[in-house]
Amino acid sequence: MEEFVEWVADLGSACFSRSRIREEQLRNEAAEERGKLREALLSSISHDFRSPLAAIIGSATSLLEYGDKFDDAVRQDLLLNVRDEGERLNQFVANLLNMTRLQAGVVRPIMQPVKVGDVSAAAVERLTRHHGQRLNVKILADCEVAADPMLLEQAIYNIIDNALKYAPSEKGVCVSSMPAGQACEILITDHGPGLTKEDQTGIFSTFHFTRKDGQAKGTGLGLSISHGFVKAMDGTIEARDRSDELSGLEVAITLQRSER
Repeated sequence: MEEFVEWVADLGSACFSRSRIREEQLRNEAAEERGKLREALLSSISHDFRSPLAAIIGSATSLLEYGDKFDDAVRQDLLLNVRDEGERLNQFVANLLNMTRLQAGVVRPIMQPVKVGDVSAAAVERLTRHHGQRLNVKILADCEVAADPMLLEQAIYNIIDNALKYAPSEKGVCVSSMPAGQACEILITDHGPGLTKEDQTGIFSTFHFTRKDGQAKGTGLGLSISHGFVKAMDGTIEARDRSDELSGLEVAITLQRSER
C-alpha cells in the first residue's frame, strides 16, 4: 500500500512538472509571437507611415514657401496630394487601432439587421474618397444579415481594398450575396492572380503580405482585421480561388440572416 501511495505521489509530481514545463513553453511561445508582432509592427510603421507623411510635409511646405508663385492647377494638385495622403495615413492608423482592439479582446459587436448592399455601398464610397478616383466595383447584394454595421462595413472595405491592389482595373471587383439556408454568403470576387501557396495558409494572418510583381502591397493588416471582425460577429470567412473557374480570388463571408 505504501509503495502504491509513493507511486501515485511520483506520478502526480511528474504530471505537475510536465504541466509547469508546458506552461513555460506556452509563455515562451507567446513572448516570441509578441516579439515577431512588435518587429513587424515597427517595420510597417517605419515604411507605411513615413511615405504619406513625407508627401504631406513636402506638399504643405511647397504651398507655404512658393504658393503665390504657383498657378491654380499646381496649387490644386498639391492640396489634393495632401488630402489623399492624409486619407491613406488615416486608414493606416485605423487599421492599427482596430488590430489593437481585436488583440485586446474589446471588440463588442452591436448586432442588428443590416442590408449587405447598403454597407457595401458605404464601403465603396469611402474607398473612392481614399483612392481619389471612381472605382470599378459592382454590387449585386440584397441579403439582410444580423451584424454590426460598422464592423461589417470595415471588413468589406478591407477585402475590396485588397482586391483592388491585384485586380485589373478594367475588370474590377464584384460584391454579391446569396442565401445559404439560415445564413447568407457574401462574396467579394476579383480577377487577380488568385491564391499562392503562402496565401493558402496565411492570408488572414497579421502582417501577411501578398506580393505582386515581387513587391509587398499594403500594411498586411486589412484581411486580418476583416477576419477578426467577422469572427466577432459569429460569422466565418474564407479565401479561395474563384469557384466559377475564372482567374482570381473570392473571399466568402457567411453570417446569419436577419430574422426581421
